[in-house]
Amino acid sequence: MSFGSELRKARESAGISVEQLAAETRIRSSLIREFESDRYVSAGGAAYARGHIRVITKKLGMDSDYLLQLFDSQIDDDDRTINAKLADNNATPSRDFKSPLSWKALGGIAAALAIGALGIQGIETFSHSISHKSSTVATKKNSEPTVVATKTKGVNLQLTGVNGTSWVSITDSTGQSLFSGMIKVGQSQTFTDNQLIGAVIGNGGAVKVTLNGEDLGVPGAQGEVLHLQFTPDGSRQG
Repeated sequence: MSFGSELRKARESAGISVEQLAAETRIRSSLIREFESDRYVSAGGAAYARGHIRVITKKLGMDSDYLLQLFDSQIDDDDRTINAKLADNNATPSRDFKSPLSWKALGGIAAALAIGALGIQGIETFSHSISHKSSTVATKKNSEPTVVATKTKGVNLQLTGVNGTSWVSITDSTGQSLFSGMIKVGQSQTFTDNQLIGAVIGNGGAVKVTLNGEDLGVPGAQGEVLHLQFTPDGSRQG
């Protein structure tokens, strides 16, 4: 089923002619006919076409997200900018991912450089000696070995299409885009970052999430738009 045929079916079911719909939405009748024929070039590009489609679906009482998903599955993905894709799902990439350096962090870098000038080899020898002495004292106080909990380093995220098609946008801990496109049934994409991965999933019921080797299953319902953040310790809503 194409988005154009669905649009035409909804208009005819509502008993509205192309000319009436054009007059009520102020969208050219020729453009509406193009949409119903699965074309959108005269709209000025995919981004403008989506805006017109939202106006038309609102007038016809349709589910705009459903029709836009059909539209996205048919158009050339190269014609879509990331901002346009995010706008389709009412999703704006979180800018909280960026973490500018503080004065404290800059001071730490300066201190590290100063230590390096003193001689790395001497520091390593001194540190090894201190570590050995501390280990000996700890062993004397407690005959049982000390178990130190370790955390998973970094984030390894895998998205697999299992129940339909979903548009996905992935960003790293600096807010830079890692991926933006469609994931279909049987397709899989893997992303890594040492701190955080942000994800906007246009169809929460269509993809399975695997985080650091753990199968988390399907994160949402069919048609549900999700804003998620994945860290080495787990995931949370964005």
